[in-house]
Amino acid sequence: MFEGHFDRIAAAVNKEFGLGTVPEWICKHTKLSNRPFSYKNHEYQLQILRDQSPEKIIRKCSQVGLTELSFRETLAILRIIDGLTAIYTMPSANKMAEVVQTRLDTIIAESPDLSYAVSSDVNSATIKQFGRSFLHLNGTFGQQQAISTPADMLIHDEVDFSNMKVLTTYESRLTHSTYRLRREFSTPTLPGRGISGRFDRSRRHFNMVKCQYCNHWFLPDYYTHVKVPGFDADLKEITSSNIHTLDWRHATLHCPSCGRVPSLQPEHRAWVLENNNEQHTPAGYAVSPFDAPNIISTPFLVEKSTKYERIADFVNFNLGLPYEDASVSLTETFLRSLFVPGTPPATAGNFMGIDMGLLCHFVIGNCNIDGQLTVLHYERVPLGNFERRKRELAAEYRVLITVMDALPYTDLVMREQKTDVNLFGAIYLDNKNVTTYSVKEQEKDPEKGKLAIKQVQINRNVAFDDLVQSIIRKEVLFFDRPQKDIFISHVLDMKRQPVSDKDGELTYKWVKSDKGNDHFMHGLMYLWTAAKLRALTSGSGTIATLISSFKVKSAV
Repeated sequence: MFEGHFDRIAAAVNKEFGLGTVPEWICKHTKLSNRPFSYKNHEYQLQILRDQSPEKIIRKCSQVGLTELSFRETLAILRIIDGLTAIYTMPSANKMAEVVQTRLDTIIAESPDLSYAVSSDVNSATIKQFGRSFLHLNGTFGQQQAISTPADMLIHDEVDFSNMKVLTTYESRLTHSTYRLRREFSTPTLPGRGISGRFDRSRRHFNMVKCQYCNHWFLPDYYTHVKVPGFDADLKEITSSNIHTLDWRHATLHCPSCGRVPSLQPEHRAWVLENNNEQHTPAGYAVSPFDAPNIISTPFLVEKSTKYERIADFVNFNLGLPYEDASVSLTETFLRSLFVPGTPPATAGNFMGIDMGLLCHFVIGNCNIDGQLTVLHYERVPLGNFERRKRELAAEYRVLITVMDALPYTDLVMREQKTDVNLFGAIYLDNKNVTTYSVKEQEKDPEKGKLAIKQVQINRNVAFDDLVQSIIRKEVLFFDRPQKDIFISHVLDMKRQPVSDKDGELTYKWVKSDKGNDHFMHGLMYLWTAAKLRALTSGSGTIATLISSFKVKSAV
C-alpha cells in the first residue's frame, strides 16, 4: 500500500538504517538507565515500530512506556532522514518542558550519536537540532510558536487532553511535506471522541492471546476474563471499602474457552488486524495492560480499580478503553424517554432560547412552579428570516423572556433589544467559581460612548453541569416536534470530558464532537437560562429581584 510513498523518500534515508529498521536503530544508538536499550517486557512495541504506515494511531493505557518509545522513535527518524522537521506536542507547555528535561534530554545524553549530532546553538526545551533535522516541542495551551513552522512529522502525545483546536491547526503544517508522517496516541476518554474516534477510523490492530491449553484465540478483557478467588459478583463491586475482605492478590485472567489461566507472554501473542476489508490510511493499535504482563499484573489492576472515585478513570487510564459515565452523560435511550407525544398545550409566559448562526436554532419552553422545564417547540430558521420568524414565534407562544447568542451578531441583539425589553444577549465565560450566571445591565450614556446593554454571562461548564443534571433528574421534558431526531443528535453531541488546562492540570469541560453539531443544545441552554431569569425581570424589563443561583453586576 505504501511502496510509492517510501520510494519517494528513499534518497534521503540513512543508508545503514531505514524506516523499517527503526527498532534496530533505537537499540544501537540509545540506552536506558545507561544500559543497552531492550524491548524486554515491552515486546508488543516492536510491531508498532516496524509498521511503516505514514500515520499511526495508538489507543493506550497508562504506564506502558509509550511516551518513552515515541521520543526514541522520533529521534531515530530525525537521524535516519537527515533534514526532517518534526513537531512533538503534549497538552501543556509546562508538562512538555518537564518531560523534555527529565526524559528526552536523558535519552540524548546517554546516546553518543545523539549527543554528537545535537547542535550546541539550537538545543532548548522547545527546539533541538540534530544535523539538518529539527525537533519542535510544544504544548497545545498557551504556546503556539511551532504552528507557523512547516513540518514533515507530527507527534501528538495525550490527544484527548490536548487543545483540539490547536491540534487541528497543526495538520496544515504537513501540506508541503514529502513524508507527511503522523503519530497520535493517548489514553482514551469517551467513545467516538479524541483518540478513540481516530482509532475507530483506522486499520485496527489488537494483541490477541492464544491459550496454550486449548489453542483458543481471544482478546483479554478485564471485566469478562479476570477472576478473584471466592468472588462471583461484578468486578465493579470491588471497592476500597471491601477489597480487604477478598483474595485479590491471587486474581488471574482466564481463557473464556477452557477456563484455565493462559500465558500472556509474547510467544503466545499476535497482533491481529480486525478490519482488513476497510481502506483506512492510519494504522491503529490498541494497547492494553495485558500487553505488558510482567510490568502490570492482574492483582495490580484489581487493587488499582479501587483507587478512583469514578469507574471511568480506571477504565480510561488503567485499561486503555473509552467509557461513558451515565451519571454525568446523556444517552439516546434515556433522552428519548423524556419526550411527550401529542400537541403542546397553549400556555402564556413562555421562554425562548436562540443559538445564532447562518442557521438559527430556536428552542421554546415553559417552566412550572416546581421548576420543571417543558420544551414545547424547536426549529431551525435561516438567518435571513430570523427577525420575522422570531416575532411570529414570540407572538404564538407569548414569550416572556428571550436569551440569544450575543456573538457574533451583537448588532442584531442590540436592534432586537430596542423592541423587546426582556431580551438578553448571552456570553459564555469559563470561571472556576461555582456561580452559574451573572446578569449585566448598562444604561445608555452618549457622553461616555456607552450603549444600552442587557446581557447574561453564563459560566459555561458549571451551567452545562447543572442543565444536564436537571435532565438526568427528569426535571426537563420535551414534546415531539418534526425536527426531533436532529434535536436529540445536537443534545447528545455535547459531552463532559477531562482536558488539561494551560498549567497542565486536569479539569472537566463540555465539548462538542468533531462534527460540531451541538446548536440545539446551546439553544436549550439559552432557554433554560431564560427560564431562570424570570425572577430577575419585571414588566418594564428592569432587574427586580434575585434568586440564589444568580449574581448581578453593573457594567463598568
